[in-house]
Amino acid sequence: MAQSVDAMLDDAAGGLQYFAQFIEEYKRAYGGYYGGHDLDFLYARYDEQRGMDLDKLTTTANGLQSALKDVDQEWSTQTGLSQQMSSLWQGTASNSAQDMFRQQLSQAGDDKTKSRALMDAINAAIPGLRSTVQDKANFVKGLVGDGGVLSGGKTPAQVDTIISGASMGLSDGTIISRLQDIFPDQKPGGSFGATFSFAEDPLGEFGIYSGSEGYGARLKGRCQDWLAKVFKPDFEGKVGAFIAHCNTTDSAITQAYTAVTQAAQQVTHKPFVRPAGTQAPSSQPG
Repeated sequence: MAQSVDAMLDDAAGGLQYFAQFIEEYKRAYGGYYGGHDLDFLYARYDEQRGMDLDKLTTTANGLQSALKDVDQEWSTQTGLSQQMSSLWQGTASNSAQDMFRQQLSQAGDDKTKSRALMDAINAAIPGLRSTVQDKANFVKGLVGDGGVLSGGKTPAQVDTIISGASMGLSDGTIISRLQDIFPDQKPGGSFGATFSFAEDPLGEFGIYSGSEGYGARLKGRCQDWLAKVFKPDFEGKVGAFIAHCNTTDSAITQAYTAVTQAAQQVTHKPFVRPAGTQAPSSQPG
């Protein structure tokens, strides 16, 4: 049995952790939410299709198919009887009855055709509705890979440290060592790297503890460069792609339901023609 819409969304919801883990880091780095979209907004867009019951649509289409099978048989029977009427009954009354019978069969045939068009519209819509929700869910699920929640290969904790490094002034050896672990290419090299100890620079003469000069400035620049060239485009790109998927899904579903609604509106409830002086049966109990 195919998954329900809610089950598809539930199965992929873990991918939303990308936004949950990085959205506040982005705000911290750049002073606001990208596009003004906070986490509640992103969650709401993801959940837009929750409660959409494709099984009910399938049941409706199956019910129409069953009813139309009976209608087709009855219509064929009544058409055969109408063709025999002229040989069984002649005269003015017979002509009037035959004319009325033809009108009823024509109206029934029209209703039958429009009801079948509604059934076809529902059957055509269901796979597309399921597919467009699954596409969005697949995209979200892919935001978090086997390595967990990462941006540019960095964990949320590492990104947090990089943001701190990008704005550091006077600092301490703790953040310096953490940044060196995050960016191994920034570790001092040569004899300096082999012999230097942070304790040997208590006054910051080499700029180790300062983000404004020397080695500290180099690390600070590395952090700023990584945020601008890796984290920012990664986060903004994924938010933008997510919203695009949500918009595509919403548009596809609106179009599908519009087609079904238009087909349903074509099915008339006009009373069938009846002999003069008679009334349609009452739908109310006597």
